[in-house]
Amino acid sequence: MVGTRVDSVGNVAAALSEAQGPLGAAVRLMDLANSEASALRSDYDQLTAFHDVRDASSAALRLSGNWPAAVGPLGAVTFEGLNAPDVALAIAFGLDDAAHTTFSREWLQGRTEPFELAVGDLFPVQDMPLALDRYSSRPDRLGVRDGDLPHVRRRTPGHERIVVDPRFADEVDGLLSGDEVRVAVILPNADIGDFDFVPFPVVPHEPEAQAARVIAAVRRAIDEGCRVIVAPECAVPQRCVDELCEIVAQAAPQPIVFAGSSHLEVAGAKMNLAPVLLGELTAPAWTHRKMSRFETSRNGQRVTEGIDLENPPSLRVATGAHVRIAAMICKDILDIDRARLVGELGVHLIGVPAMSPTMTEFPAAAHEVIRRSQGVMVVANNPLGWEGERVVHALMSRPTRDDVGRVLRSDVAHPPGLVIGVLQQGWMPFVTVPV
Repeated sequence: MVGTRVDSVGNVAAALSEAQGPLGAAVRLMDLANSEASALRSDYDQLTAFHDVRDASSAALRLSGNWPAAVGPLGAVTFEGLNAPDVALAIAFGLDDAAHTTFSREWLQGRTEPFELAVGDLFPVQDMPLALDRYSSRPDRLGVRDGDLPHVRRRTPGHERIVVDPRFADEVDGLLSGDEVRVAVILPNADIGDFDFVPFPVVPHEPEAQAARVIAAVRRAIDEGCRVIVAPECAVPQRCVDELCEIVAQAAPQPIVFAGSSHLEVAGAKMNLAPVLLGELTAPAWTHRKMSRFETSRNGQRVTEGIDLENPPSLRVATGAHVRIAAMICKDILDIDRARLVGELGVHLIGVPAMSPTMTEFPAAAHEVIRRSQGVMVVANNPLGWEGERVVHALMSRPTRDDVGRVLRSDVAHPPGLVIGVLQQGWMPFVTVPV
């Protein structure tokens, strides 16, 4: 059957009937999956036909009883501990119909430290866990790339180094549960004149006052029941990060805080670093290093951000059993190829600190993520005023039943303060926070 295109129920049934028992069927399916994936999934019509044969094929595989539990241990160990029959069934029919628990849990089994997702590695893609009227990342609901397979994807070549971080699985899994998830976007500054704006570093004129504004806003967001809090780019002085960690650790329930970013020089390298605060840690759970320099206008002059770039750039994905989270900074996500990558990796929540005179490019990036993972992107943009122009200061994307989703923006601010949104409903009135 290798090299033979499978395009009907009859062809698949014939392949299964020739197999000797369920293990033989699984091996035959592995051959089919490895050799025919691209052909089977070349367009949406073929995908639909493939879904039509799942029930008959699955029934044939289960003739001997409770498969794959009875057969799995007999298979050769491959794909980091997964049995060949489990992998074959998952690839062929989708994790929602077969081997979902095996694949999703054993993919991370024994892995307690961050690891690199290498080119060619398989990884599971979970449904968006929010209670958004049964939205799903199933490929029969969303547009998928040629060769993608239901709920199992393969890392394709790219410029980025992808790091999967399972250390905070329990904290990550609890963030997007419940019927109402509140999000806060912090806006500490009214005008770009509040900053020393040079290629490096970009810093607030009054770092102590800035730190007080940010801390007050985070406290208020927690008091308002927000589980996701995003601060803007270059707006969070490094000196207040430790105090923010303590605030998060003492909160109940504990939110995730994308604590803006800061221009810092580390070991001689100039970086734009975005710390992510989570759980009871006394230091950031992880820190994202900006992958792309900004270019903008300042007093009529073109300015390019004076940071050194990592080669290759790294993207860390905090991964639980059900939820994946990533941080990116402004221009990082505006690279459409990177937005697609985040979606392909099955990321459900992306916190994006930004410092931009316009938000016109962000919706396109948000839609690319929604199409691939139903992921929500939350952008905090600061300051409100940019050389006399008022800018959109908050953006939140939201899945819908189609593959387009909605992108909600807010520009009603009176800083310092925060805008609160409910992922299932939209933005609420802006909240001014006295400092």
